[in-house]
Amino acid sequence: MNGRTACILLTDPMKVLFKKGEIKVRYYNPLDYFNRVVMISFCDKDIDENQIQIVVGSAKLKIHALGRLTLFSLPFILVKLIKLIKKIKPDILRSYDPS
Repeated sequence: MNGRTACILLTDPMKVLFKKGEIKVRYYNPLDYFNRVVMISFCDKDIDENQIQIVVGSAKLKIHALGRLTLFSLPFILVKLIKLIKKIKPDILRSYDPS
């Protein structure tokens, strides 16, 4: 896919932010800089992309839910995460959680 891609590692699933009402227009894609925004969520199932499209403006949005992070699941999710990021080939990787 041509264009710029941002990959966002979320601290909280988007469904949690949506439920709290913390949805901001183009927050994850200021000035519509990116053509595609891929979010990686650490939960079993996140919100439908159409419900929060507004947070990425005109970019194509995709959310990947990798599962809940636990001490046991961490190594398995880390392997899935690395494979997914290599497949996405983002221009930028943004994380909201230092861990």
